[in-house]
Amino acid sequence: MDRLRALECFRKIAERGTFAAAARELNMTPGSMTKHINALEDQLGVQLIARTTRRMSLTEAGETYLARITGILDDMTDADETVRDLNDGPRGRVRIAAPCRLAFGNCPR
Repeated sequence: MDRLRALECFRKIAERGTFAAAARELNMTPGSMTKHINALEDQLGVQLIARTTRRMSLTEAGETYLARITGILDDMTDADETVRDLNDGPRGRVRIAAPCRLAFGNCPR
């Protein structure tokens, strides 16, 4: 199981309220989303989401887990963006040397 993907699935389900809406947003099928959640619940040994045929809700364990992983997932997103920003272009100071006449003599006042 891709644990990070399972955590993203869990958070998205909690945000959207349904497996189908969360799956659409993550470009997944509801079936694959269910597999990720089942694997996560099996690994943790607790039920995170109480499901019925008509609705779903987070269990107490699910609420607690969501609160703990939200900051972690946000920090990971921030770290990814920070590293990507390093490649967005040149950084640092640019110095241009030019004769004074060129630099000041041809400038309109």
